[in-house]
This record gives sequence, structure tokens and C-alpha cells, in this order.
Amino acid sequence: MSALPATAEQFDRQQYLQLVRELNQHGRLYHQLGRPSISDAEYDRLYTLLLQVEDRQPGWIDAGSPSRRVGAAPAGELPEVIHARQQYSLDNSYSLDDLREFLARTAEGLGLDSADSLEWYCELKLDGASVSLVYEQGRFVLGATRGDGQRGEEITRALRIIRSLPLQLADGAPERITVRGEALIPQRDFAALKEARAAAGLPLFANPRNTASGSLKLKDPKEVSQRRLAVFLYDVVEELSGLDSQSALIARLQDLGLPVFPHGRVCRGFEDVTAYLQHWQQARHELPVETDGVVLKLNRLDQRERLGYTRRAPRWAMAYKFPSTREITRLKEITWQVGRTGVVTPVAELEPVRIQGSTVARATLHNLEEIERRQLRVGLRVYVEKGGEVIPKVTGPAEDPTLFPPVQAPDRCPVCDTDLQRDPEQVALRCPNRACPAQAQAAIEHFVSRKALDIEGIGSRLVSALLEAGLVRDVPDLYALNQEQLQSLERMGEKNAAKVLANLRASLQQDPARLLFALGIRHVGEGVARVLLDRFGNIQALRAASEEELQAVPDVGPRVASSLQEYFRSEEGQQRLEALARSGFDLARGDARALPEAGPLAGKTVVLTGTLTRLDRQDAKRMLEAAGARVSGSISQKTDYLVAGEKAGSKLEKARQLGIAVLDEDGMLRLLSSGPSGPDPSSTTEHSQELFDGLDR
Repeated sequence: MSALPATAEQFDRQQYLQLVRELNQHGRLYHQLGRPSISDAEYDRLYTLLLQVEDRQPGWIDAGSPSRRVGAAPAGELPEVIHARQQYSLDNSYSLDDLREFLARTAEGLGLDSADSLEWYCELKLDGASVSLVYEQGRFVLGATRGDGQRGEEITRALRIIRSLPLQLADGAPERITVRGEALIPQRDFAALKEARAAAGLPLFANPRNTASGSLKLKDPKEVSQRRLAVFLYDVVEELSGLDSQSALIARLQDLGLPVFPHGRVCRGFEDVTAYLQHWQQARHELPVETDGVVLKLNRLDQRERLGYTRRAPRWAMAYKFPSTREITRLKEITWQVGRTGVVTPVAELEPVRIQGSTVARATLHNLEEIERRQLRVGLRVYVEKGGEVIPKVTGPAEDPTLFPPVQAPDRCPVCDTDLQRDPEQVALRCPNRACPAQAQAAIEHFVSRKALDIEGIGSRLVSALLEAGLVRDVPDLYALNQEQLQSLERMGEKNAAKVLANLRASLQQDPARLLFALGIRHVGEGVARVLLDRFGNIQALRAASEEELQAVPDVGPRVASSLQEYFRSEEGQQRLEALARSGFDLARGDARALPEAGPLAGKTVVLTGTLTRLDRQDAKRMLEAAGARVSGSISQKTDYLVAGEKAGSKLEKARQLGIAVLDEDGMLRLLSSGPSGPDPSSTTEHSQELFDGLDR
């Protein structure tokens, strides 16, 4: 199959027909088989391209084009239902600029000079299966899927089993009413369903949406009940007397006893709508169900009637899609990467896919246990998302994983061919060969990295060249390099070599805490290194500390203390430190950034979480340290305060469980100015509760 042009202007008729065929195939896999082959964002991109081609060449429009219908025809396994009124799809928007244009276009269609006065009913776009339900004399008599928008499949039997759906409406129901909404599986129920299937040795489901769609077509009522489906309704086909707005319609559905998803709200103008979108874009992860956007509908029904429909969608509504954090792609291969401590980590090699504006082609899989738990296989189509919306990760299969062979772990190091060992503490494979080139490469890259000694001019390429030339084998060898040796390397001229040597000399004066972190001792991160040097003053004193003395330091538990003792007593650790001392590092030098002993927060341990709005995280950390506080990265019983910004997560919950005082950003600033007795402790508890309750807005 040949590649399609990127723009509508470049299409010929045969390429247009190819695009029609591809979109129809994707639609069939999605709607009929519940097996999406591409992401929603990619489908929308291709569909938009199709509309652009058809606008330019209306004579080409094929009767089978997806622009002539919605969704896909029924699969033919269940009785067909003809919808009383076509079920339209919605046009999608992925940017606020698109949204602003849509509002302006709507105002123009209504003959208004401005969109500011328009009322919009905003509701969360639930990621489920569209359904239609018919009630006669208040009794539920018929249920159907959306299908292609004109014909669906009867699913009355399955819908009757859903506990949240009333079989009899409240008093005052019209003689006949057809309501529409979404059937879905809440995330907690889906997780329980997956656990039950895993325990029974059954194939795992890919995601809640596909599982809900397939569950509605099951013939066994007992099996349907086990799927824990829910339904939420948002539309009525017939005209109901006395209703003039969407908000009134929703209230009427609730009066009849029908389930409506909460959080819908009337918004006026672009700014109000935008505030609603942005709030739920951040808060959606706390909802019990999956949502991928917000649906905007003109609130007034008479205005909707004036605007009408295009061939596919209403002119008075739009779906604003949140920036995608999850896409589908293929897992091409699993490679094994050796880290600086010898841990061998599996890495997913993916067919490149764009997520939130960047291309993702690789993602760590952590260990073999994680691969088995997520049922990942080479060749499988998988879901990829950005953890914390930054780091890509493979979250699970997008199709039946049993169709592919399980992943086999290597038994020899992929770099030096040494027999691998299993590390029970980390559920990991480890290469025991300390001379392994991959470990040396990773150790040196870590040592010179920005968060460690921050030695500019020494990157991955130069480290590789130094190792290949035999000029270095370990970190201390960097300090024995000379101008002639560096200049002998490819792409390393006289000036660059001189800069590297100057930066190496300057690194000898870096803070001891940075040097401690740069050593790459297991479990010793930036924060722990800082706390240790705050307590012991220098690396020489730290080497002499007992395990009991180490464990008495905040954030240093048995695991960290044991790792430090193991490193300092090992031949490798002793040789490296002695070599660094000979290179010019003063291991007895105190930390230039040691915490003040008499600041307003002296002796207090503070943890930061969430997003601060007035200060940069590093600025807040510096201010707290200047006041004598120790800033830790984890919550424990030794923590005195948690500073919780926006999107505070599990740390906030743990702080509440441990009874730790919680401050917002203003509370932190008051604390810095007044000391621990400054803020009213009751206000910290109140703020903590507000962070949890704020999701009800």
C-alpha cells in the first residue's frame, strides 16, 4: 500500500479512494470488532484530510466514504434496529484556537456580532460505547448500539442487566421517550475484572472502552453482569414540552430517575468555557471513569434548530479533545540495556508515534516481571502513554497478547557476554562484570551529568570515543587526560580539548554533595546525598560513619545505609575514591552549601509536591534550605511539613494518613517569614481537605 500525500492539494482520485478504503477498514476494526488499529488522533487527522479532499473535489465523493455516514454498519450478529433519528457524530477540536473559531462561527451563523453572549452546556466526553434506549409508558422496552448512525444492533437484554439503569421511569414520564448516552466500565471495576481474568488464566482485556462495547453484545446475562457496566445519559430524541435548554433537559432526565454523569455546567463565552476545559484537563485523572475531552453544546434548543446539521455532525456542538497522552503503536523489538550498576533493563523499541507533540520510539520496560505482568510481546500492538505527561511508558496490550510468544530474558550480558545474575532485591538481572564497557559508559555519563558534577563538553559520544580508544576505563581516568590525547580523537580540535580539560579542573571544586551523588552509589540520589553531607559535613567523615549513625539521618533507611557501607568497604569503591583524591578532590572538604544551624526552619524536614504557581520548584527548595530546612523527596514519619501545590497526588494522601502538617504555597511563604510557630495548624488541615474536595467543582 503506497503512502498517501500529506495535503489535500496533492491527492489524485486513486489516492482519494485508497484513503476511503483505509478509513473504512479502521472504522470496521474499531466499531465492529472492538480492535482499534490506530489512535483516535491519527483517525481524526486522516478523516480531516478526507473532508479537505472532498471539499476540493466534490465530484470524487464515493458513496462508501465515511463522510457519508457515522461509525460502521452493524456486525450482523444481533437483530438490526433502525434509529428513529440519525445519531450524528461530533466534529473534534484539539486546540483553543480551533475552539475560538468554532464559537465565532456559531455566533455568525446565528447573526450575532459576538460569541460572548452565547451559553454553552459543557459536559465531560465519556470514553465508552454509544447506546440508545427506548421507554414506553415509562417501561424500558428497547436498547441499541449506535452502529452507523442510522442502523444499530439490539442490545436490550444486556442493558437490562445494568444496575444503574432503571427499567421503570419515575412518575410523569412521557408516553414514549428515546434517550441516548454512553455505556462504560468504571476504571476501578475494570481493574477488578482484569485481576479476576488473570487469576482464572483468561486473556486480559485491552481497555475499558472496547470491553464495554463487546460486553453489550454478549448473549449470556450472567457474563454481562460480571462486566460491571454503567450507563450515563445526555440526550433525548423526541421534543419534550416545557424544555428550552440542554440544562433543563439534563434536569428532566434526572427527575425521571435516569443516570446522568455529574460535573456538567452552563458556561458563557470563550473565557468561561476555557476555564472549564482547563480545570478538567488537569482533574480528569481523579475521575472514576475515562474521559478524553469535553463536549460543548449550545444550551438553547431554539438556537440549535436554527443552525441544523452538516452531513455528519451538528453545527451547534463540538468535542474538545484533551491533548493525547496515550496512543497505539507496535512493539517491534525488546532490547536489553546495561546500566552503571550492572542492572540489565529491557527497552521497548516501538514504531515511532507522536504523543503530545514529540515522537516516541523507545520506552523502558523496567524488568521481566513488569513485561509479564503487562502481558507484553514482540509484534503486539500496545498502548503507549507519557507518565506524568513527560516520560513515555508502555501500559499494556491493545490486542490479544496470547497470539504472540512470551518474551524470553537473556542469560548472558548483551555487551560483554558474562553470565547474568538475578538480583532478588530489585527483581532484576545484573551483569557482575565491573569491567563491562556498558557499565563504564553509563557510570562516566552519570558522573559528568548536569545533576552530578555538571562537566560541560563531555557527552555520550565523547565518552564512547574515550572508551574505544582505551584512554579511560573508569571515572578517575578522566582527570589523567591531556591535550594531546583529546586532540587525537575525531571531531575534537584544540579549543574543544582545552575547554574539556578546563571544565574537568573546575569540577574539582564542586560541592561534595554533588560528588557523592556522582559516584553512582545505589539508592543514593540527589536528595539523600545532600542530607548525608548536611549531617556528616564531608565524604571522609561519611566513610567513617557506622550503619547505625547512617540510619539515624532523615531519609536514610536500612537499604541506603547498607548500600553506602557496601560501597565504601568494597575494593572498587575504595580504589575509585583514592584515585579521585589523587586527581585533586579534597574528600575532607566541607559542603559549601551546608544548611544554616539557626534558620527559622533549622532541623525541620520539608517535602514539596505538585505544581507551585508563584515560585519555581528549585527556588522554593533554595528558600527552604536557606531557612535551615532539609528538603526531602519522600514522605516519612520524620517529615515535618508537606508543601502541596496544584495536582498534588499520593504524597498528599500519605501526609494526611501520617498526620503531617500540609501547607499551600502561601502557607510556606508565611512559614519562611515567621518560623514554625507562624501559620495556624488548623489552616493546614483545612487546605489539605480543600485539595481533595476541589474535584467536585
